[in-house]
Amino acid sequence: MRSNPIISLFALLISAPGAAQRDDVNKMAVMLDRNETSMTVGRVRYDLVGTDKPDLSDPGSLLLRVARASEIGWYVRVYGHEGILVMTGMYSDEALTIAEGVFTFYHMSGVVESTGRFHMGVKVGVWKRYDERGNPLLDRIYNERDPDVEVMNVCGWTISCRP
Repeated sequence: MRSNPIISLFALLISAPGAAQRDDVNKMAVMLDRNETSMTVGRVRYDLVGTDKPDLSDPGSLLLRVARASEIGWYVRVYGHEGILVMTGMYSDEALTIAEGVFTFYHMSGVVESTGRFHMGVKVGVWKRYDERGNPLLDRIYNERDPDVEVMNVCGWTISCRP
């Protein structure tokens, strides 16, 4: 019996993000075992980050930042120490200090916390926000000329994403 190629492709697309996430999180264990705070594999950079300086003796205080180089910048995902996705977004610079484009932040439960756009490192436009159960909250509107946000250079995401 031949399998349906469309169904096979669909199954691959559904399973790929989970496999990539598991692979990313496994890198965190490797870095902790080696007592390292960063490593590069091909075009992907893995960094253990925290609010200030990563404390390798306390894995619960660490986040894993995964930065993949692309033609238009660096696609970044940030995971909590248990592999929970905390943030996705794009940076225009290799130092990961200038956020650019659509970002999504997640509650520790995995539910979307907020989504919106950055331009040259500043939140702009309408940001959709949600509570822990996924219920919509009031939108926040950011004006590019009068930003209401502080971007953390150390970790490469906004303060609001810290667990």
